[in-house]
Order: sequence, then structure tokens, then C-alpha cells
Amino acid sequence: MEMSSQLCLKTEADNWLNRGRAKLLELLIRVELQANASPLEILELGAGAGQNAKILSKFGSVDVVEASPFFAKLLSDLPEVRTVFEEPIPELALKRKYDLVCALDVLEHIEDDLGAVDWISDHLSERGLFIGTVPAYQWLFSDHDRANQHYRRYTSKGLGDLIGRRLKLKQQGYFNMTLFPVALVGRVSWQLKRSFLARAENGKQSSDLSEVVDRLFGRILCWEAKRTSQGWRFPFGLSAFCVAYRAE
Repeated sequence: MEMSSQLCLKTEADNWLNRGRAKLLELLIRVELQANASPLEILELGAGAGQNAKILSKFGSVDVVEASPFFAKLLSDLPEVRTVFEEPIPELALKRKYDLVCALDVLEHIEDDLGAVDWISDHLSERGLFIGTVPAYQWLFSDHDRANQHYRRYTSKGLGDLIGRRLKLKQQGYFNMTLFPVALVGRVSWQLKRSFLARAENGKQSSDLSEVVDRLFGRILCWEAKRTSQGWRFPFGLSAFCVAYRAE
């Protein structure tokens, strides 16, 4: 990944989309833990700039996997992160098992997503929890995905089928429904501009917004996260998510 792209992702680490996704992660963990107050052994895959580290550290000790040297260095400086593993999955050789493994918008970056799910299952403790999100709908696949080094997008059912090969599904559904029309119009407009105007190679659509709009969109996603944790299921959305356990 080029340095300019890395700096852009670092800047976007606390934007409306990442805040909403982090809120969903926190609420789903709280729902699943319920009365369990024991500190967890936690592993985040593709931790990026560490935008989820503070939330995860509320629940236990946090290790991360991050293949980018740029982000791995940032993560190693965070007090919430115990260990940084720089080899990607499923190649990473690791003997530890974890009570919680999370992968927020990570599986789409892995060519062998079947192998990734096998790796996740093998590194979960008994009754260990997996929480994952992915971008939704292959028909939305565009230059933006290519620039972000995505191999695919998923439906909720497709993600459930993938994870269900090795894990027992507890919850699955869509997230980011309210803003779907806005995002769809923005994506189509951006793609048309790239098709008819001179464009930089491998450019990606920015998610940066004005401060007011960023706050508004963030509140919308936090509202959706709360409703999702309460059992609401949105019929569609820009993201698919699932919660699953290692059953054996």
C-alpha cells in the first residue's frame, strides 16, 4: 500500500463509518458476554490504525494482526495493544487460542477466505466468539474495492455460509441501511466521474465529510448498532455482519 493511501486511512480511522462499526462491535460483545466478567484473550485481525483497540481493551488483553509495516508500527505504540503479529492469516503460525477473534472489514482483503475461516476456527478457544463485518453486495464491486485491494463483497447469507462451515452462527444480518441510498448515489456518481474524466491510477472514494455531516452519519450508525444489538434485523445495508461460536 502506498504511503499516501496509508496516511489517508490513518486520517479516516476515527470517521463516522469506523465509529459506527466500532459501536456495533462493542454492543455485540456486551450482548454475548452478558454476565461474564472474566477478562478475555482477544485477537483483532487487520487492526489498521487501532481504531478498535480502546473498545476491545475494555474486555481483556488485546493482540492484533496487521500486515502493513506502517500500521504495525502505530499499533505497537498503543498502550491498549499487547502484541502485534505482522504476518497475515492464514499464513500466520500461531499457537495461542483466543476467547474473541474479530475481523471488521477484513475477509474481503483475503484471497483465500475459506482458509481464513479455518484459521480463525483453529485459533478460537472452546466456545470462543467470532465477530466479523464485510462490505455487502458483489454488484457494488467497483474501482473503490480494487483500490482497497478487495477480492469480493458478500451478502449476509454468503457470509453466514462461509463462517458456518466451521463455526456455529449466533447472529447475522445487515448494517448501515439508513445511509444506503446516499452511499449508492455517491458511489455511482464517483464511478461515472472516474469513467469519463482523467483519473489517478488506483484512486479510491474518500469517506471524509464535513464535521457536521460526519457527526450526523455517526449518530445514525450508532442508532443502527444499538437496534441491531437489541435484535432488530435490517433487510439490507452496506455491510453484512455475523457473530459465531466455536461449537466443538
